Amino acid sequence: MPQSISKDGFVVVHNNGIHIVSLTFCGCETAETYYRQLLRVRWLPVTSDRPCTAVTFHVLEDFHLLSLESKLSCYNFYNALARRTDNTGLNPPKVCSFMLCSDLHTYPGQARYDQFLRLARQWRHLKMLKRSGRGHDPGGILNTKEGECAVLCPACPQPGKNTLVSSSLR
Repeated sequence: MPQSISKDGFVVVHNNGIHIVSLTFCGCETAETYYRQLLRVRWLPVTSDRPCTAVTFHVLEDFHLLSLESKLSCYNFYNALARRTDNTGLNPPKVCSFMLCSDLHTYPGQARYDQFLRLARQWRHLKMLKRSGRGHDPGGILNTKEGECAVLCPACPQPGKNTLVSSSLR
C-alpha cells in the first residue's frame, strides 16, 4: 500500500527552485526503504529516517562544479535558489515539523540552508570516495585508511612510480 507524505509535506531543492510537493512512497512488501526510493530517482534525502527534504543530484552536481570553478559559496548558491523560488522574500520555504526542535535557534530558512550545506559536504565526500575507487574495495568504505583518497603529487619523486631506479646508476 502506498505511503503518502502529508499534503505539501515534502521539500525538494532543484535547479529551478525550492519546491514543496506531495509525495507517495511505495509501501509494498518488497519495497525498499524511503531513502533508497529517493536515491533511485536521484534525490539525496537530508535524513535516512523519515525524510521530508531531498536535494536533486542535478543541483548538487551544479553546485559542486560552480564552487570549484567560480568559487561560489554555498550561501550564495542556496540564496539564488531561494530567490528563484520566491524573489519577494515573503514566503520562505517551510521546515519539517520534526526539525523544529529546541536546539535549532535559527529561522526556518537558516535550517534549510544548514541541511543543504551538510548535503553538499556529503556529496563531495561521496565523489571523493568514488573517484578513488573505494566502492570496489572488499572491505568497503569503512576500511579506508587515512591518506588513501589523496592524489599523489606528480612532481614529487615516488620510488617505483615516477623515478627511474636503475642498478647501473649506483
